[in-house]
Amino acid sequence: MPAKSGGLDVEFVGLKEALAKLEAKGKKARDLTSAFRRFDRESVRPFLDEQFQTAGAFGGHPWAPLKASTQKKRRRPGGNRGGVDHPLWDTGNLRSKLLNRPIRLITRDEYRRGTDVPYARHAGGPDTDRPIFPEGPVPVLEAGLLAALELHFAE
Repeated sequence: MPAKSGGLDVEFVGLKEALAKLEAKGKKARDLTSAFRRFDRESVRPFLDEQFQTAGAFGGHPWAPLKASTQKKRRRPGGNRGGVDHPLWDTGNLRSKLLNRPIRLITRDEYRRGTDVPYARHAGGPDTDRPIFPEGPVPVLEAGLLAALELHFAE
């Protein structure tokens, strides 16, 4: 029982345990590597795959349609892997590099994923304003990161 001081006396039950839990959460907050790996595996990779499957529509910004000359070239034997009307599937290079051989940086406080494919930024080339991947917030990725962080702190 706490000593009486003439004022309000408060006794904390479980304070040491609560402080120990906060200390453990603080340690987890200093190293988010496992959360970023989970985010990459469970959210980013599936998102990228879906972007290619839907020609950008999944991310909210459908890719520019193929030019008539490209469609004509794809109708030739051996000139088509992804479908006459499916952008960025002719060689599969960009998709393969982003999904299977990405350039990844995952550290305790940073996450990046990308590729060295020169045309990766824009579907229609560097002079277009049609990005392959949405710029700004992507709700499905934001939700995936929050879920990965929640699991990280719950473990």
